[in-house]
Amino acid sequence: MLKQFEQLGFYIPSFFFFKVATDESLVDLQNCSNQSKATFFHEYFHFLQDIYTLFGLRNINYVVNVVYAINQESLKQTEITYPIEINDSDINILNELFDIYYGTSFSSYEPVEITSYNFEPNNKITGYESLEYVNINTRNKDGSNDSYYFGAHIILESLAYKLEYSIFGKSNVPSFPYKIVDLILDNHFTELNLTQELRIALCEESLNTAHPGKAFFEILQRITEKHLSFRTPEDLHNFCHLNYFLEDDKKFKQSIAFALDSETRKSQSNLKTYFPNTEIVKINYWIDYIFSIVKEMRNDKIHFYKLANNENQVIEIINKLGTPLVANNNEYYFMNPKIDQSECDISLLLAIKELLSISLGIQTYCGLKPLCSINQSELINRNCDIAPQENRKNEKKCILGALMYMWGIK
Repeated sequence: MLKQFEQLGFYIPSFFFFKVATDESLVDLQNCSNQSKATFFHEYFHFLQDIYTLFGLRNINYVVNVVYAINQESLKQTEITYPIEINDSDINILNELFDIYYGTSFSSYEPVEITSYNFEPNNKITGYESLEYVNINTRNKDGSNDSYYFGAHIILESLAYKLEYSIFGKSNVPSFPYKIVDLILDNHFTELNLTQELRIALCEESLNTAHPGKAFFEILQRITEKHLSFRTPEDLHNFCHLNYFLEDDKKFKQSIAFALDSETRKSQSNLKTYFPNTEIVKINYWIDYIFSIVKEMRNDKIHFYKLANNENQVIEIINKLGTPLVANNNEYYFMNPKIDQSECDISLLLAIKELLSISLGIQTYCGLKPLCSINQSELINRNCDIAPQENRKNEKKCILGALMYMWGIK
């Protein structure tokens, strides 16, 4: 399960939630400070990455499968014991694969130079022993050396930061993960002379593969070997779509466009399995709506580079697509041009994230307390901090308890 770690805000992939650490209301962005607005845009870019790139879509489908496996294990037990062990070997292998695809997500050092990079087999995942880590070696600001596994995390953050920087200007961010892409390109691929828009396009196309870190370098190496240059980001997008193919589960090759369309439909369908009773929980309409807009955007050939230096284009997308669940320090809301938030409680998606984290032993508390304190404060109790799953047994149920009851975990 992936999460973007940031000081000023964070986005939780596949659960459609982000927070901006501010007391300012985010409902009217035009009245926000530049800092809050920049952070909002940065997290919104992560939301777009989630539903618009192949990596984001495949992560959604992977998470839905993990949630299903957890639910099935829970239903087998007369008295549920936490954490829950998943006994599905396919799910466990997928978890190991996504660790490689995601790469290193935290560093306490400040890299100033990428000294080298190399590929190394993982030699541990059954059936995928030859799948390679992408290792980058760095020299840090304090003179020390370090190494990281380069993957989707760095690319996701670099892309979001590049877009944020193009609109709002300089901000004080650490080089890891936000500037690693630039360090790689400036230290090892200077002859390509890639503009910022081309770098954004490179990040997007890397994320449209199964293994973004490996694809990032493979694209660069192929461009270098063929002595190619691109006048526009669209040229780079076209090059990737004409020259790169992915394999499905049965080893059939498919184009990037076909894979994006297939994973989009699969994500839309899989997410709706969370809420089969549409009379009780009215979230599937929201899921259908956002994916319908995604398909329109793809048909209109909207790419991330078109958002660079273009605040109006981002606002236009926000107004058309709406937002995921958004929080500041005091309140939660979501905006959608077709759906009123009083008719669609997408906070249940966040409850699924909490249930997953508790079930896997990632946490023993419920992170929904700030949300519950707004309109269900009477339901907050000691269990919320030490055993939130026990609240499913209460007669009056909180969001988490209601979710568990709805799924038959009683």
